[in-house]
Amino acid sequence: MQNIKDGRLQNTYIYNLSEVLDLISVINPTFSKRIQEKYNQLKDFPFLVVNYPFGERIIHKRDVFLPIAGGGSISVNNQSLPPIIRDNFSYTKGVNNPVGLILNKESEFYLSMANRIVSYPTINVGQMFGFVHIVDAVMKKKSKASVSIWNLDAGARTSFILPKISENNSHTNLLRTYRIDVEKPSSYTDQSKIFSALNNSINNPWTQSVLYFPRQLLERIKTDPTFLEIYQEMCNIHRSSYNIWHNTYTKWDNDLALVFQEAKINKLSGYAINIAKHIYLTIAGGVSCFAPATDENMLPKKLIEKAYSTQEGYGLSQYWPTIMQPKQFDFKEPVYYSISLPTLINYNPETFTEKTSIALLVEVATILDRCQKYLINKFDDYESFLYETAIKVKFSFYHDDPNPQKYRNLIKNSTLIPEEDSRFYKKGWAFPAHSQFVRGCIKIEPLQPPITN
Repeated sequence: MQNIKDGRLQNTYIYNLSEVLDLISVINPTFSKRIQEKYNQLKDFPFLVVNYPFGERIIHKRDVFLPIAGGGSISVNNQSLPPIIRDNFSYTKGVNNPVGLILNKESEFYLSMANRIVSYPTINVGQMFGFVHIVDAVMKKKSKASVSIWNLDAGARTSFILPKISENNSHTNLLRTYRIDVEKPSSYTDQSKIFSALNNSINNPWTQSVLYFPRQLLERIKTDPTFLEIYQEMCNIHRSSYNIWHNTYTKWDNDLALVFQEAKINKLSGYAINIAKHIYLTIAGGVSCFAPATDENMLPKKLIEKAYSTQEGYGLSQYWPTIMQPKQFDFKEPVYYSISLPTLINYNPETFTEKTSIALLVEVATILDRCQKYLINKFDDYESFLYETAIKVKFSFYHDDPNPQKYRNLIKNSTLIPEEDSRFYKKGWAFPAHSQFVRGCIKIEPLQPPITN
């Protein structure tokens, strides 16, 4: 490992091939073996390993960034960087950004739009980004990488604490204790700024490591037939992150449009229909919803909990600072979508003329109920990806004022959430059933298979 001679860069190192092989062998022995087979041809190439603090930019506006001392970042294409960066890792901005391999932790692809965040799938350990242009070059296709609009930060961009944390004196006390300076959050999407500042205030912060491959290696993959096995293994890694967008979206979308038509929901609110579509995209793995953080994979969980639960910090006393983070549905645990935190791609709330969140929740519940009944009872394409996924889930709808006289059992009381999902339960602490997120949320839950003797 070699430090780069540039005082601006932080946690950015040059690794030799032997060191890189040690890193890769832990997460993908097959890929490590393929590279090892070309050791003599690759031994003189430098590799870049970057440890990003929580919340720091990795990809932003089609450019790749490196962290700098004191906070912030600099483009890998900045011509003032040392020659070893410019010569090996500076590509064509927006088209040929360096290929990165996630070495630890998880991140969330997202797009900022006005006052909200648009959700996209997460990226996990061992997965790769920026490889599309290499595939296109090998296949003699025009690169599509230039049209990518998704940003990527270290960790969870849309992470937030469930109970309200906007009390002035408590926030001021938090800032004083941790010696940070961040404005009081006005919405859930503002909170990650505080989490990032908290992380940067400690000696051993949460970081996410990314390995970048030198341009020379990628050129060999494109031009040298003897590197075919490395190329094929990198393609396998790329495919491991495949979801509905890469292969089945067109048919899936057509199937869902047919279900909407046959279930007679096209006359309902366009916004409610788009939320329902987002729910089905979540089931298919095309977008993320939310779930309580149970580990440190996407954020510094213990640090944030301590900062908000102790009197030295923010000083929450009634509600435990349950942290919500993006999570892709895996048919193992529930995920949640909230009416109050719209992360869907097609956002058209003006098409919904009612004024209350519960009215919108009821309309979405009606759409999903009709669609599920049609899929289970009348849809006959049993090999359809839509059918395969939709029949394996069930939905629950929550509100803090469910009005049982009016909506019967359609809407559950939000107080039931910690009873039904133990991830929300914290002994000795109340559950914030009136918090904005759960005042109109939808649980997507795997349908348990029947017990057989």
